[in-house]
Amino acid sequence: MGDLHGSPDYCVFMGKCKKHIDWKVLLLAFLTVTVVAVICVVFSILGMKTDFFSPFKQAVDSYNITDLYMYYHWRQDVPSYDGTSVVLVDISSCRTRSEIAEVIDRINACGPRIVALDIIFPEAVSSDPEEDSTLVASLSRVDNLVVAAEMRPVSRTEYSRLSSFFVEETGAVEGVVTLPSGVIREWTPVVPVGETRYTSFTKAITDILSVPVPETDELQLINYAISDFLVVDASDTWEPDFVKDQIVLLGDVKDARDTYQVPVSLRSSTRQSGVFVHKQILMTCLSQDYFRRVPAWLEYLVSTLLLLMISTFLSPVLVWAKKKEDDLEDKFKDTPEKYTLKDCVYAFLYHHAAAVMQTALIILTVVAGYLMFWIGGYVFDTSFLLAGFVLLYVSHKFVVAALKLISQLSVIFRNREKRKH
Repeated sequence: MGDLHGSPDYCVFMGKCKKHIDWKVLLLAFLTVTVVAVICVVFSILGMKTDFFSPFKQAVDSYNITDLYMYYHWRQDVPSYDGTSVVLVDISSCRTRSEIAEVIDRINACGPRIVALDIIFPEAVSSDPEEDSTLVASLSRVDNLVVAAEMRPVSRTEYSRLSSFFVEETGAVEGVVTLPSGVIREWTPVVPVGETRYTSFTKAITDILSVPVPETDELQLINYAISDFLVVDASDTWEPDFVKDQIVLLGDVKDARDTYQVPVSLRSSTRQSGVFVHKQILMTCLSQDYFRRVPAWLEYLVSTLLLLMISTFLSPVLVWAKKKEDDLEDKFKDTPEKYTLKDCVYAFLYHHAAAVMQTALIILTVVAGYLMFWIGGYVFDTSFLLAGFVLLYVSHKFVVAALKLISQLSVIFRNREKRKH
């Protein structure tokens, strides 16, 4: 609507703000934000307890400000820690445990720093014990061996740990594999199960390397901006230097039962194997490129204060926009020959002033969140603030209508009391 600063229109607008911002407007703003918060809480509760809202939840989960950052900050360099990086070996071509043992022998002969198995062998093969003994022998020759374990729920409060049968024989270090449902953006270095705290699969690897990783069960963001889709097939040949002193991560990349949804910023399939996700977590740890989360209480406090401030100015803006729209309508009626295309555009913007405000605020919020993440590495959850901007005008009108109804009802009851007396 043009630059109003210093113009008569701007002075009129500021005069309207000063005239209309009083305790009633502040009360209206408080009630509006309260309605917004109640709607958000109700939809959140319904979304968690019913399947009806799941499509909406999935639509929101598919987007995050961190995805935007990672999409535009794509890195081609593969991080390493003291010269150690991650080599992913796909064992989907291996049909038997003896074939896997052969691959491990080939890898071990190249002098890897660590061999990590994202595979669980739950029990010995009774039909062919030689297969098991061959696999155990190969794994026993690995100096630094990390194997995955899985926590399976037995009841709401009890879990059982599913481990590979050879853990005790080989002296392998176990790490718990936990990947949540939904879009995989986060991981936890420590996995709490009841009163017991288990080391995660990734942290078990980084502990051997002495890579500093937070000793916490709080969610940590995975850096998907690191581009490295190199996967070595177990049946291929490779130079010893390719594996020497590296972290060799073995897993079945093509196992359809072990696929997860990942952020769309990967510019590839939105579903990837679990071993690929573990590789991204490892590369995040090796790069030491961690992101800082803004505490939830601070996110809600800042969002609430911003919503209160915007809601306070909503009434004066709407009054001012209605006045400007009426002036243009009068101009069209009185002197239609002077009514220009510019006036037509302004009339449209004045009529939809609330929608223009909402759109501008949403865009500014997304840009601000992106800049916070890009420049400072801070992750600010803007979901409540964005929902507030979407619901602000509707909630404002609802509160105004409710207060008007209450006022009318009070007049009706007072008149009834007067007639009784």
